Amino acid sequence: MHFKYSLICLLITFELTNCYSSNNLWKMFNNNPNKRNYNVCLQQIQETKDLPINDKTQLYRQLIIEKEIGNFLKLVESGNKYAADLCFNLFPPFKGHVQYIEVFNISIGKLIKNNTELFLSLLSEYDNKIIGKYTSFDGLLGSYGSEFVDKTEKKIEETNKRIECLNEIKNSKYKHLINKCLEYYNKRLKFLEQLK
Repeated sequence: MHFKYSLICLLITFELTNCYSSNNLWKMFNNNPNKRNYNVCLQQIQETKDLPINDKTQLYRQLIIEKEIGNFLKLVESGNKYAADLCFNLFPPFKGHVQYIEVFNISIGKLIKNNTELFLSLLSEYDNKIIGKYTSFDGLLGSYGSEFVDKTEKKIEETNKRIECLNEIKNSKYKHLINKCLEYYNKRLKFLEQLK
């Protein structure tokens, strides 16, 4: 019995040591996007947010250089609440890195179709903290991705789908945000219609 208990303790210790000693935090999160891994990544973001981000910072190395960003953004787009929240938190440390701000905008914007309520709840939470300081409302709603470049009809179709998803939400808590989004998309539709 004592041997079995010792073996279990050894395995648990090995697992925890292996997990947190040298592994990429973002890889761990991407493989298991749970609350614990969310908190670990959020802590790394918070420790980095006042530093100039570059290839010497652990956040940049683990997320960008070690190519975990693609898998992370897929989680965001799929509607994983932890990934989507982390994505909003990535705006401050990546301020000034336009290419990353754009991909964060694109992935968060895809939530409008994939998980509209999550999008609205995060928009509500981060409206004054992130939007206007690190990204724009237009950027968040209007960045569709490279597959839409120079494809007006496709942009019109996407805009209509996003309007439809927003109109399906009946939660009065988000009414002002829904109206703000709908106002943006209706103006965008008029503009796109003129380009046809």
